[in-house]
Amino acid sequence: MKNVSLETEEQIIVTTGSRFDRIIEKLPVAVYTCDAQGLITYYNQAAAVLWGRKPTLGRDRWCGSWRIYRLDGSLVPLDLCPMGLAIKASREILAEEIIIERPDGTRRFVLPHPEAILDAKGDLVGAVNTLVDITLYKQVQRALGESENRFIQLANHAPIVVWMGDEKGQLHYLSAKWTEMTGQPTDSGLGQGWLECVHPTERAEVSKQWSDAVRDHRTLQIKFRYRTKKNGYGMVRLVANPRYDSVSHLIGFIGVLDDVTQLEEGNAQKEHEIYARTEDLRWKNEQLRRSDERYHRMIEEVQDYAIILLNEKGIIENWNKGAEKIKGYNSKEIIGKSFHVFYPPADREKGLPDQLLAEAAANGRAIHEGWRIRKDGTKFWGSVVITALHDVDGQIIGYSKVTRDLTDRKISDDTLKAYAQALDDKIKELSEANSELLMARGQLADDRTRFILESMPHLVALASPQGVLTFSNQYLLEYTGLAAAQFRTIEWFDAIHPEDQPHFVSSWQNTQLAGIDLKIEFRLRRADGEYVWHLAIAKPIRGENGEISSWIVTLTNIHDKRIIEEKKDEFVGIASHELKTPLTSAKAFIELLENILENQGNLELYHYAKKANLAIDKLHDLISELLDITKIQHGKLQLKMSEFNLHDLVMETVDLMQVSSKKHGIYLSGQTGLIVRADRDRIQQVLVNLLGNAIKYSPDATRIDLSISCAEGEVIVGVKDYGIGIQANDLKNIFDRFYRVEDRSSIFQGLGIGLYISSEIIHRHAGRIWAKSTRGEGSNFFFAIPDNLI
Repeated sequence: MKNVSLETEEQIIVTTGSRFDRIIEKLPVAVYTCDAQGLITYYNQAAAVLWGRKPTLGRDRWCGSWRIYRLDGSLVPLDLCPMGLAIKASREILAEEIIIERPDGTRRFVLPHPEAILDAKGDLVGAVNTLVDITLYKQVQRALGESENRFIQLANHAPIVVWMGDEKGQLHYLSAKWTEMTGQPTDSGLGQGWLECVHPTERAEVSKQWSDAVRDHRTLQIKFRYRTKKNGYGMVRLVANPRYDSVSHLIGFIGVLDDVTQLEEGNAQKEHEIYARTEDLRWKNEQLRRSDERYHRMIEEVQDYAIILLNEKGIIENWNKGAEKIKGYNSKEIIGKSFHVFYPPADREKGLPDQLLAEAAANGRAIHEGWRIRKDGTKFWGSVVITALHDVDGQIIGYSKVTRDLTDRKISDDTLKAYAQALDDKIKELSEANSELLMARGQLADDRTRFILESMPHLVALASPQGVLTFSNQYLLEYTGLAAAQFRTIEWFDAIHPEDQPHFVSSWQNTQLAGIDLKIEFRLRRADGEYVWHLAIAKPIRGENGEISSWIVTLTNIHDKRIIEEKKDEFVGIASHELKTPLTSAKAFIELLENILENQGNLELYHYAKKANLAIDKLHDLISELLDITKIQHGKLQLKMSEFNLHDLVMETVDLMQVSSKKHGIYLSGQTGLIVRADRDRIQQVLVNLLGNAIKYSPDATRIDLSISCAEGEVIVGVKDYGIGIQANDLKNIFDRFYRVEDRSSIFQGLGIGLYISSEIIHRHAGRIWAKSTRGEGSNFFFAIPDNLI
C-alpha cells in the first residue's frame, strides 16, 4: 500500500506540474528560469515575444535578451543582468528598470523581478525571473509630461492668471501672472491660500459661489476684490469651466483670473479694451481646454485605426499608435509634415488630398477608399474618414483623419470580382458557341463511344475545347444526383466543396489555355450530400491538325487515402514535437559526457561520445525537416524577411559545409555585393540542402562549383556537382515530397524531403527552383529570387 501511495503522490505532482506549466505558458507576462550556472531552462511564449527571439535552452545564459541597457544608455553585461545578480547572490534582487534590445533593433522598457530558488538545504538550484513590459506606461508618462509642459509654458505667457483647482476650492496650479498681480509667490496661492487675497467681506460669498457651481456643474463666474502687490484692493473677474474625469465625475475647474479694476472704475475706453481682452482670453482658455482634451484622447492606444489630427492646411499635428502600426512612421518622423505624403504620386497630381479637405470643409466630413503609401514604400488599401473640426464660432480649426487598413478585404473583393468576371465571360462564350457545341457533341458522343463510357464503372465526362462538359456518364449522374443538363452549365460547380471551388476553377481555366494535362484533388458532393475527396484527371483529345477537339475527364475516389495522409501528417508533426524535448536532454548529457571524458583524457570514449553527439545532430536535423513538412502542409511555414548580402551568406554556408567535408572543394564564382530581401535562415537552409546533396551524390569527385548571377530581373544561385547524375524521367519528380530515385535509394540514405522543403521555401519567396542533369555526368541545381525582392 505504501508503494501505491508514493506512485499516486508522484502522479499528482507530475499532473500538478504539467498544469502549472500550461498556466505559466498562457500568462501575458514574460517568465523564464535558469539553473545554478545561469543556463536558461525554461521560458514562456510571452518571454519569446518580449525578447524578439527564442533562446536555446541549456545553451543561452542569464537572459534571452539580445542586449540590455541601463536607463542612462550604458550597456549591461549579460552576467551582470538582474538574473545574473540574483543567481550570484542566491537571493531575490530588487532590480531597477532596464531597457532590452531585440535583434530587429526595437527596444522595450522592462521591470525585472528575479528571485533565487533554494532547495530544502538552502543550496542554490536556480532562479526565476518575471519581466514586466512597461514600455506603454513609459510612453504615456512621457506624453503626459510633454502635454503638461506645453500647458504650463502657454499659461505662463498668458497676460492673465491661469489656474487649476479641485471641487473643494483648493488650487494646485497658478501661472506666473499671479505673482505680478498680487506680489505673492505662486506657492502662497496654492491650496486655499488664494482666498487670503480675497477681501475679507467677500470670502464667504466667493466660497458659496464655488460650491454652487460644483453642485450645478456649471461655469463659474465671480467678481470680487483682491489684495494687490501694493497692499490695496483691486477688482478681479474669475471665469472657470468644470473639469471631468473619464467617467464624467466633476473633479474641479480650470479658469482665469483677470484684473478688471479700470473697467469697474468707469473708463469707457478701457472698458471696451478689457472686455475685448477678456473675450480673447476666454477663447484662449477654451483652446487650452480643447487642446489638452484632444491631446490626451490622441495618446490613447488605438491599434486598429490610424487617428491623426491635422491643422487647417493639412499639416500633421498628432499621431497615435494605430497610425504608426498601419503607416510605419513614428511621431518624430511625421509630425509637422503634410498628409499628402500618404497618397500615391498620381493622386497627388490630381489634387485628391486637397479635394478631400475641401469636401470635409463644405460637408462636415469626407469619406474615401483607395491605395495609400507606407513609409517603406509598400501600398495598402485604406478606408479614410476626414472630419472638419470647428471652434465655438463655427470656424474650421483643423481636421481629424481616421484610416483603417482594408487591404485583405480589397484583395478578397478583387479576387471574387475576377472569378465573377471569368464566369461571366465563360457564360458568354458558352452562349455564343452553344449551337456549335451541340454539333460537336453529336460527333464526339457517337453510339460506340457513348456505350463504352456508359459501361465504365467510373465517373467519366467529356468536355468541349472551351471546357464546357458536353457528356456525363450515367454513373456520374447517379453519384452526384445532378441532371445531365446541369453538367452542361456551370451549375455543377456547386457540387464542388466551396473551399475547393476557386482553386479548381483557376486550374481548369489555366489547363484549357495551356492545353496540358490536369491532375487536381477536390471534394465532390455525393447525392446523399456528403463531400468525398476525388482525384480528377483531364486529358486533351487532339485532332489530326494537333488542335484540341475535346477533353476526357475521369474522377477517382481517393477519400480514404487522403484521410490516411492527413493522419500521417498529424502523426509526424506530433511525433516530431514530442521527440525534440528528450533529444535536447540527450544532447545536453552527451555534451556533458564529452567534457568529462576530454578532461579525464579518455580519448577513446571521448571519440565515441563525439560520434553519438553528431548522430544526435543528424536526428535533430531530421526532426526539424519533418516539422517543416508539417508546417508546409498546414500553411504555417513563416518567413522572416530582412535585407542581407547574399554573397556573405553563401560564403558562410560554404565554410560550414567544408568543416564536415574535407574531400570536396567548393568553388564560388559570380557577382558579389548583391543585397537581397528574403528569409536569411531559410535561404541558408536551401543552400545547405543543395550543397549536402552535391557532396552525398558525388562520392568519387572532389569538386563542387557554386555560382551567383543576375539575369532578367532575377538573382540566380547554382550548385553543380560531378557525381552520378539523375535520369531524365526522375527530374520532374525530385521536388515531390518523399520522392527518391529508385536505383540509388538503397545506396544513399535519406527520406526524400530535403528538396521538397527547399522547393516550398523558394516558392514562398515567389521564386523558382529547377535542376538539369545527365546520368553519369553530375547534376546542376538552381534557384532564383525575383527582382521584386531585391
